[in-house]
Amino acid sequence: MIKVISLVIFYTVIAYAQINQSNTGVWKNSTVSSSPILRVGASSATTNSHQWIVFAGGDETQFFNDLHSLDLTKPDGGWTNITTTNTPSKRAWHSSVIINNKFYVFGGFDKTKNIDSTVYELDLSQQSPSWKTLSSSNAASPRFLHSAVTHNNKMYTFGGMTADSKFFNDVHEFDPSTNKWTQIKTNEGPSPRAAHSATQYADRMYIFGGTASGEYYGDTWALDLKSFTWTKIKTTPSESAVKFPSPRAGAITALVKENLWIFGGQTAGGKSADLWVLSLEGHAWSEVINIRPSNQPTARYSGVAAISPSTQAFNILGGDGDKPMNGNQWFFVVLQ
Repeated sequence: MIKVISLVIFYTVIAYAQINQSNTGVWKNSTVSSSPILRVGASSATTNSHQWIVFAGGDETQFFNDLHSLDLTKPDGGWTNITTTNTPSKRAWHSSVIINNKFYVFGGFDKTKNIDSTVYELDLSQQSPSWKTLSSSNAASPRFLHSAVTHNNKMYTFGGMTADSKFFNDVHEFDPSTNKWTQIKTNEGPSPRAAHSATQYADRMYIFGGTASGEYYGDTWALDLKSFTWTKIKTTPSESAVKFPSPRAGAITALVKENLWIFGGQTAGGKSADLWVLSLEGHAWSEVINIRPSNQPTARYSGVAAISPSTQAFNILGGDGDKPMNGNQWFFVVLQ
């Protein structure tokens, strides 16, 4: 089970992975300015103009409710701290999405084990952005370590857990145009879990991994967001020595075209630092091999990720691991 209160050490790391047909490459170091305070359990989403928005999270001693942005078209330009008013309380392991240039936050956990079921909205087009609290009946129950994706200007949440270790596998829809929640009826799908990965692609919400009651999962599921039908995905193995990623929770993921990139996570054997790609078209796994293993980010879980548009770079920020990285920026270069 992922530790959610007693955290060990945290990173502010950005990694870049150039996307092409090769499955080998190298990590390289650089520097980035004005990085957010080292943290784990933040949430993030990317605007249509390629601004990567990161909210909240925590470290060994405190939780945050600050907001930061990075222009993914020039990631070396540094982070910007966005000042807001009426800000939600400090939290970690919440979810966030962007719909019509508005940033929505749901759920989360703080040091006093308070979790709420409020949706918070921030209009990113405002010069001095102010948060709105959206009240609604029939909201999804309070939770953290859940997931959220968007489809047709609506937010869909899956899974998560409570402070007393109740795990969920329910699906809820939130429509920000009406502030209305709807619990979605589906066929039998993934088992209850938290700290899984979720992404939306081709009218489907894909779920990978997660944890519940000390067990780690390595399965992949897809929910059709039109018919609300779950399908368990049969994946094909990588051509590398390791055929499939080990079951894990808190993996750091981002989607580029049809490829889901997955870095790290917490496994039954400890934290991991491996890098995988899952094709959401062919459902085939590929392990991406670092040919200089002495130089790479250390193992971690519960960071956030985004893709740079022009270079197709895989950016990761934060996470809980074993060794401090002093805020280094990383580049993963795939070899032709």
